[in-house]
Amino acid sequence: MVRLEKGRLPMSHETCDRCDKPLRLCTCGAEQKDTLAELRRLAEAATPGEWRANLIKCQVETAGRDTIAQTFGLRVTRDAQFIASADPATVLNLLDVVEAAKGVLALLQGELGGTSHEVDTLVVALAALEGDEGRGGR
Repeated sequence: MVRLEKGRLPMSHETCDRCDKPLRLCTCGAEQKDTLAELRRLAEAATPGEWRANLIKCQVETAGRDTIAQTFGLRVTRDAQFIASADPATVLNLLDVVEAAKGVLALLQGELGGTSHEVDTLVVALAALEGDEGRGGR
């Protein structure tokens, strides 16, 4: 199993040593749990409050105009908008949804014996929500 240093989330090209899936889609358990816990820790430690994209300055700011991030490159507007949309409250809400969905899946697996095709489909769908498959936007 690939282990990540504290404070670092998996890169899209990294794969699990056990199942050979991208780490963000790995359903082996430990690495996924560590990644979600680390993302929660980082969100809780980040600057609280609403973040806004200042497209004139190509940066992300708090409502009080403190700079969170400066964007550079060909996609500064899109990058600033994306970073602003991923403020800590939004990330924490998404993590809560993932945890709730995992609880529902665990109940379904228990009731259906974990062998149902429908449960397997839900597990794959949840893994996709947690990983690269969900990039289509909001």
